[in-house]
Amino acid sequence: MVTNQRLSTIEYLAIDHCWTYNELISIMSYTPQLRRLYLFNAFDFHRNIQTILPITLSKLTDISIPMNYLKFYEFEIIIRRIDAKLKVLRVTVQSQDLTFLNVYRWEK
Repeated sequence: MVTNQRLSTIEYLAIDHCWTYNELISIMSYTPQLRRLYLFNAFDFHRNIQTILPITLSKLTDISIPMNYLKFYEFEIIIRRIDAKLKVLRVTVQSQDLTFLNVYRWEK
């Protein structure tokens, strides 16, 4: 469990290596002041997506995230699990799932 003594005041974080969702959540749980998060490498995604726990980051407004080789519904679940007041969402997609191009899915 995270304690106040271990919390970081980091507001801007860039990660340039492969990561898992669980690692990302762990890092974010220690950085409640995080405003901008930039991820540059592939998401090492585990396929048991329904077990992903939500996280609240009330100050996070800007995220850049690569979603390589994911299906759109997996991306939706991940984004919905991150409770934040995003103003900027940058997504890099390398997927054969054409749903990423469906404007109506993005409107949801």
